[in-house]
Amino acid sequence: MSQGLERLTGKVRRRRYRYYTFGIITIIALSLAGITGFMIFGATDEGWTSIQSSVFLSFAILLLFLVPTRDMRRAEAIIIIASEHGGTLKVETIQKELELPSDKILALLGWMVKQKIAEEREQTGRWVFPELRRSKDE
Repeated sequence: MSQGLERLTGKVRRRRYRYYTFGIITIIALSLAGITGFMIFGATDEGWTSIQSSVFLSFAILLLFLVPTRDMRRAEAIIIIASEHGGTLKVETIQKELELPSDKILALLGWMVKQKIAEEREQTGRWVFPELRRSKDE
């Protein structure tokens, strides 16, 4: 596997674990807040209790974390497929392996390239592909 693919794989995995950790901490915090609110105020109000609202918020926030992690899993699968095929990417190969529509694959590949460009720019402090930078004249 090429060095670029290895670095991109590591970044996707680190970001995925960061989402998992943050999601779990958020769910625990909301559950504790709901239980505390329930114990302090009791379930005297009609309608939603604080526990029900904290569980609802927990699931809503969990859904927010599932969307990007699903794309990250797909991106990681694309990287693995590329490494198995000598570091080259063909949309047809990825489409056959992942059974995704080609527009979704192209969007994921574009996202991966943007992530890589942003990572390189953060590390070096300059644009990786200067031709992509818009000039001040435009």
